[in-house]
Order: sequence, then C-alpha cells, then structure tokens
Amino acid sequence: RTNLDHTVSDKLNFALDLNTSYAQQANAVNGNRFQSPIASSYTTSPLQGAYKPLLDDDGNFIGVSDELYTGLESDYIGLTGDNFLYSLPLNPVDVNTFRVLTKLSLDYKILDFLKFSQTATVDVITDDSKNFDDPTTNDGETTNGSLDQTFDQNRALTTQSFLKYFGDFGGGDHSIDAFVGFEYQRVNIKDFYAGGIGFADGRLQTLDSAAEPQGVSGTITNYSFVSYLSQVNYDFLDKYLLTVSYRRDGSSR
Repeated sequence: RTNLDHTVSDKLNFALDLNTSYAQQANAVNGNRFQSPIASSYTTSPLQGAYKPLLDDDGNFIGVSDELYTGLESDYIGLTGDNFLYSLPLNPVDVNTFRVLTKLSLDYKILDFLKFSQTATVDVITDDSKNFDDPTTNDGETTNGSLDQTFDQNRALTTQSFLKYFGDFGGGDHSIDAFVGFEYQRVNIKDFYAGGIGFADGRLQTLDSAAEPQGVSGTITNYSFVSYLSQVNYDFLDKYLLTVSYRRDGSSR
C-alpha cells in the first residue's frame, strides 16, 4: 500500500493512493458433497476408524496401519461412502484473487474563492478458481475425476470533476459554498469457465489432462454511468443554513 501527497505550488497539489493485494484461499466444499466433514459427522459410524486395520494371516486384528480408508471400501461404515480425511487433501477448492486499486487526485486553486478538483480511480479484480475431484474419491469416482476452472475479471474506471466556489460577504454574516461536478464510471466484466472429466492420475490437475471436455462458456458485460451534480449551501450568521442540490444520472449497458 502506498500513499503519496505532493504540493507542487501554492495553487497545485496532487495525491496518489495505490493498493495491491493477492490472496490464496482454500475454500470449504459444499455441505451436500460426499467429502463434506459436516455430512460425514452425521452419517459415519463412531466405531469406524479413519485408518485401515492391520490383520495377521488368520484375519486377527493386530494394529492400525498408516493407510487411510477412501470410504469406497465394502467394510467402511458410513452412508456417504467417503472418508474426508482422505478426500479433502486430494480435492482442492482453490480461489486466487489479485486486486489493484489506484486513485489519482488533483486540486488546482484558480482563484482564492475558486478551485478545480479532479480524481480518477481504477479498480481491477481478477479471480482464478479451481475445483478438482480426484478419481479415487467418491465425488470423482463416477467421472474418473473432474476439474472445473473459472476465471473472472472486473475492471472499473471512475472519474470525478468538480468546480468549487467559496465566498463570504456582508461582513462575514453571509457565506456561500457551491460546486458543479461531473462523474463518469465504466465497468467491464469478463468471465470464462471450462470443465473436463476423466483423469488418468489425480496429480494431473490441468484441463489438458482431461479425457472428455464438459463445457466451455464465457461472457463479457460492459456498462457505464454518467452523473451531473450541483449543490449550493447558504449560511447566515452561522445559524441558518439553506441547501439546494441537483443531480441527473444516466446509464448504458
């Protein structure tokens, strides 16, 4: 995060605010999925262990192995048929978000009672998400593994232009401040989705590794807003205040 303020002269100054961020999120799966820990807590027997038992040649229990149940085994006691301790690490739901928010502002003092202000803001957000189901887990078994990937980008440009007036008269008993302004915003939204099923190995988590594409889609949305603003504030004796304002908005999509 960076904030810069610079005074060029008695009449001119500008400021720059820059914020950038990158976030990696490992999201929880939906509650109705086989691998949901919440669903498993209700449907798995408390007598069911997470790890497979060790048996001797006669079939007698001699300990616990370090191999997790997948939940698909015939001796696994759980209605979901899934051991979330096994499936959750193999079935990532990842969302990566990158954002840049920048604001540039400028103030110019034309006269002692008249000032011009200009701001421009750019906001860019991109989301890259992945939802993968490993072929060895219950959620991915029927499709031999599945992958859904989504990419979203949202770009917004906002500009504001204001001309401001400040004045006192009548020995300071009367004061007026007023402004007229123009605001413009343009938004561009793009999103892309692609999915595939059939993976030879759960470590190959790319769309190129899918045996069968499931769908590709994408959209682009553009819209703009325009506003005309004005306001006059009249103050008498620092006791009585009268405000008159006007605004007109327009949009296109």
